[in-house]
Amino acid sequence: MTAASIEDKKTFLLESSRLYEAMIRLTTSEVLRRYLAFRIIVNAMAFEDLIGNRLHARMRQIRNVLLAHKQEADFFAGYRAAEDITNATISPLMSLMTGSTSAPDPSYAIPELLAGESHKAFSYLMPLVFEKFHEDFLSGHRLINNHLCYTGSSIQEVGSGPLPGVFYRYHSSMALFQLAQYIHNNALQAPLLTWTVRHSKLDMLLHAQNLADTVFKDSNNSHSIEGLWEVMSAEAIGNVVSLQTVKNDPNFARRYTSIRRMRNKLIGHMDKQAPLPTLVAELDALSVQDSMDLVNAIDKAVFDAAKTHPAIRVRYLSGNQPINNPAIVDIPGLKPTPYF
Repeated sequence: MTAASIEDKKTFLLESSRLYEAMIRLTTSEVLRRYLAFRIIVNAMAFEDLIGNRLHARMRQIRNVLLAHKQEADFFAGYRAAEDITNATISPLMSLMTGSTSAPDPSYAIPELLAGESHKAFSYLMPLVFEKFHEDFLSGHRLINNHLCYTGSSIQEVGSGPLPGVFYRYHSSMALFQLAQYIHNNALQAPLLTWTVRHSKLDMLLHAQNLADTVFKDSNNSHSIEGLWEVMSAEAIGNVVSLQTVKNDPNFARRYTSIRRMRNKLIGHMDKQAPLPTLVAELDALSVQDSMDLVNAIDKAVFDAAKTHPAIRVRYLSGNQPINNPAIVDIPGLKPTPYF
């Protein structure tokens, strides 16, 4: 890998992190700030691996706690990890990437971050997207179970063990995928937001694979933990036929393989061999429909599996449910520490 090649890949990770840092400042939601900051953590860990210098052990542990195929099953491991994601911990990651990128490649500068029409469109559209997502998934009193979401007006299951752990991971991955989809679908309508489209597409790929890895253990990674299929099979809970059907579907395998390949080149990791222009071209050519179809197939299979046992059904339904009861005037739920 040439010096120029590594510099453009460092630029890619730095610029995408700056994009998400800008998004964080365009929402007042503490939950969304943590959702968005998780991408910066993922980028920074790939950056450290690219330069061969792992400096932020706690942030790497947080990445592992919250990344679906390594995620902790214990509620408080996830809660502590989410609480540790603040501007104070993210800023050193940004400083590392900025200070280690000595000659940023201008061809990978993101127009959305510069003065001009792209920046105006980005600054106008993103707050509207975040407001709509908040209204659809976070507002009011809710039953919410995912590692990154504590609104102060929601109920969470505080537990540990293989089955609750699977669904903490499942619902976290689904929430992050849904946010990426909101950003992507809206940015796609604005021709000036090319890089916002690309990076939200990458997030969709990352979290589509993450969702799959919560259901089927990632056999390609020695650090992976048991998925829903393995837990149900080991504990003889419910019926895994719907999961087995998806697992055996060649279309599922094709989509997963395609998504995983791109994920391992530009987001979960940074490919050290292929030229960055080639990787970006591959990303542009990859259909986002594959990630949506993968998520829909998984969710339908888990929905059907949930019908076969009460313990699975109640945890599947705990992902995000509004509580529309006028008698409830307050829920003393866990409230996140302010990001800033």
